[in-house]
Amino acid sequence: MIPPMPQNITTKGKLAVSVLIMTQNEEANIAQALDSVTGAFDEIIVVDSFSSDRTMDILRNYPEIRIFQNKFQNWAAQRMWMIENCTIRNEVVFFLDADEYVTAAFVGELRRTMEGGALFDSIEVQPRYVFLNHGLRFAYGHPRVRRVFKKQCVHFRSEGAREYSDQTERQLVMHEPLMHWDRKPIKDWLLKHLQNAEREAELFLARKSGAVPSHRADKKLTWKIRAKLFVRERIWSRLPLFVRPILYFFYRYVFQLGFLDGRAGLAYCVLHALWYPMVIDAKILEKMSRRTAGSEADK
Repeated sequence: MIPPMPQNITTKGKLAVSVLIMTQNEEANIAQALDSVTGAFDEIIVVDSFSSDRTMDILRNYPEIRIFQNKFQNWAAQRMWMIENCTIRNEVVFFLDADEYVTAAFVGELRRTMEGGALFDSIEVQPRYVFLNHGLRFAYGHPRVRRVFKKQCVHFRSEGAREYSDQTERQLVMHEPLMHWDRKPIKDWLLKHLQNAEREAELFLARKSGAVPSHRADKKLTWKIRAKLFVRERIWSRLPLFVRPILYFFYRYVFQLGFLDGRAGLAYCVLHALWYPMVIDAKILEKMSRRTAGSEADK
């Protein structure tokens, strides 16, 4: 079941939390994100990466938000730019992506956490993914992510098409989900993952050559992230190209019970767990072939 769409959530007294949103051509999504937070949080900051669609026009319809622009490099760099350049007035920040929204229940739980005097440096939330108008219960399988921070505790780092936040001393967990519902057409999803595949292929080859060091022993990262990096670098990267996507698909669709999400679950597992890793492997092979051909030509 998909929680209801945001309807200008209004609360008694806005939360002293600064919501930070990144945008780049998000005209299909940004209104749902803003409608869910403008009535509940006392500061909304949007950093746009020079959108070429109607995103900026939509943003100007919300006079209560503060708008900045900064060229996008990667997700981690953009989040850190927000922290360093947007003169955020609250101690607590909440990173909300443009294709996400919060429910009244989410806002209520966050309010109880803050007003109850709980000590924290960061709060983990559980994304709930909507794909093809179907809320995925199994096929998505994304772990909890840290999105609420004490401002001084924020530090993100980028790796390929992924980002990680450093662990904090005091961490809480929220139970109400953070909704992720991208309203763009499927072609935009495919184009985004083609770009991500390029980043992942470049990282794979750079790490293979020793040009990029591993972070799996970095104690600033949580043990879960370090374990994930260990599996990615010591197991996944050593599996044969084009074989590992097949294994990953069966893991996600069968062992992770993605099939229980019906046609939407099948489509998501085929695209995200099979097609996307296949594209990464194809790009790796393409880059390796070009480098080999270049080396031969130099002889």
